[in-house]
Amino acid sequence: MTRYKIILLLLICSNMGFSQSDNFKQMRLFNKLWKKIDNNYASFELKGINWQESYDWIKPKITKDLTQEQLMDTLSLMLSPFNDGHVGVSMITLFPLDAPKDFIAERKSQFYSEFSTDSLRNELFGLTNKTLLDYGFEQLNPGFQNDNSIIDFVKSDNIGYMHISHMERITKKQVKEKMKYIVHELSDSKGLIIDVRDNKGGLDGISDLIASYLIDTTVTARYEQVRKKGDYNSYTEPEEIKIHPKEIAFTKQIVIVANDRTRSAGEYFVLALKDIDYITIVGDRTEGMIGGSKIGILPYGWIYGVNKWKVTSRNHIWYEDIGIPPDFFIQNKISDIESNFDPVIKKAISLIDKQ
Repeated sequence: MTRYKIILLLLICSNMGFSQSDNFKQMRLFNKLWKKIDNNYASFELKGINWQESYDWIKPKITKDLTQEQLMDTLSLMLSPFNDGHVGVSMITLFPLDAPKDFIAERKSQFYSEFSTDSLRNELFGLTNKTLLDYGFEQLNPGFQNDNSIIDFVKSDNIGYMHISHMERITKKQVKEKMKYIVHELSDSKGLIIDVRDNKGGLDGISDLIASYLIDTTVTARYEQVRKKGDYNSYTEPEEIKIHPKEIAFTKQIVIVANDRTRSAGEYFVLALKDIDYITIVGDRTEGMIGGSKIGILPYGWIYGVNKWKVTSRNHIWYEDIGIPPDFFIQNKISDIESNFDPVIKKAISLIDKQ
């Protein structure tokens, strides 16, 4: 859940915080949060969560002795079984403005277990750069995996490599300019590798726009439904989301590289292009965090996020919680650093070279 500073003006006007002894306010906040999730969350049965049992378990822990920090810890116990990065709760503090305390019900990641620090992840992506250089690609910009330009691109004599770090903080105009440039640069190339490992998600409109430069016909990218209040399995009718191809597009061999930190809008991208005959997916399953966060205000300067969307593939497969499977399963391991090459990128290159 990102930092929703835009609602601070509303929060400032409210009664922020509560005293340590005010059990009424703590209980009111707990009840509001439980009810908001009860009315909106889309995947209770898929996740195997008995939400009423969660209420009965946590309620006795909400006592007058809890500070706000302790209340956050208690609510975290209730939310953690969701394993869903679109679910969370934040306590907005006025000073400093950019440091709210929060909890996000994030799934544990194999990739982050192996590469548990920024330093190790930077080392792995440095190895990605080295592997590309060994195969005749150009030098990537330092820190490309965290680059705010979002899309980084280099090429060898006959293959392109595109890294997409996330799907936000970029305009559609910038995406169009970048993708037109990439398609032009690839006019004489035989294939393209698209790396969305550790893609942090963002906006589905950006994801769909990038995909539109990689298809030769209109595709059904996904179906979207919204959870209704009442029954946990009550949804709106599926809305078909289509992506139309651009006049100029790259539709030769494409290999998408993903892992279990490819999430949200990054998964929309993989979902839209999965099973197209010239596109192959290599790596690990994606995170299985498909949908989005509905953000709402709770009493006393708190906010919550909840995923109220059911998003399925064009074949009506719901990959929530399980992730989108690759065609070739290869996980990055910490031993890759000792081996001094990135086996996932090596496999992607070999698949294109075979054609």
